[in-house]
Amino acid sequence: MSWIVRNIRNCGPPPGNHECEYYPSLPPHGSSPESWVPKSILSVTGLPPKAGPDVIRIVIISDTHELHEQMKIPSGDVLIHAGDILFADRFAFRWLSNYRLRNFFKWVNAQPHRHKVVIAGNHDKQILDLGSAAVKKMAVPAIYAENELIVLHIPKDDPSGSGAVFGPTQELRILASPWSVANSHRSPNLAFQSPSLSSETLSLVSNSSGGARQSVSKPDIFLCHQGSCCVELARLIQLIQPRVCHIGGHVHEGHGVTTIEGVPSINGSMMTGSYTKEKLLRPIVVDIVIPPRSS
Repeated sequence: MSWIVRNIRNCGPPPGNHECEYYPSLPPHGSSPESWVPKSILSVTGLPPKAGPDVIRIVIISDTHELHEQMKIPSGDVLIHAGDILFADRFAFRWLSNYRLRNFFKWVNAQPHRHKVVIAGNHDKQILDLGSAAVKKMAVPAIYAENELIVLHIPKDDPSGSGAVFGPTQELRILASPWSVANSHRSPNLAFQSPSLSSETLSLVSNSSGGARQSVSKPDIFLCHQGSCCVELARLIQLIQPRVCHIGGHVHEGHGVTTIEGVPSINGSMMTGSYTKEKLLRPIVVDIVIPPRSS
């Protein structure tokens, strides 16, 4: 059934499928929409230089549902995929889902970004079946993250592209989880779905680079599969208080940037329309600056 559905999908990119949505900055916490810097629609090869060495350029995609190879992805410092790599995984042969998953990570690792971070979504039952440790090995050098705090070290490079590096690296802390809530009682795709994050994820997580226990209080980014606002996502954002933004997907029609509880929230879903008449949306690119950390 998975093969039949996958091959009758009438997926086609809209005009300008080699474009991206570029945000030179995110709205300040608690700001009104009137004060936001508007997005620009640019060619994926036409992004401007970063405004300074402290700027981190993040490229966000989600809900690619096995159509990743049709997409043109702009370059940046970090590529984030917010889940739903696979399509009808619940109905597919395991060997076929495994092949498609390996194909996806091969594609991700061919992208030019220094860091690639991937989480699962509710369509990714194969990841749930394989287990986090096996998928982490499959993903390398990309990072597959599941209910943990990861720390990326981002060089302060010359925005002009000279290759020069200024001073020590910056730490970008991401609390990452495949969590989402069901958006339809009829959907059979329930991987990683639950009423909320586990208490372990909300209290202490393992730092993937060193194994030390760390509080998740105020990571820079809260990354989960759940995208557009629901009551529980709003509660979690208020509880976690990400210092920069929330990133998700899951709700296809929610693609874009908004705020939840005063915090910028980015939904990177790449699909719109029904599953047999999808259209590819544009990747989202945001330039961020990490706020100073209190000692």
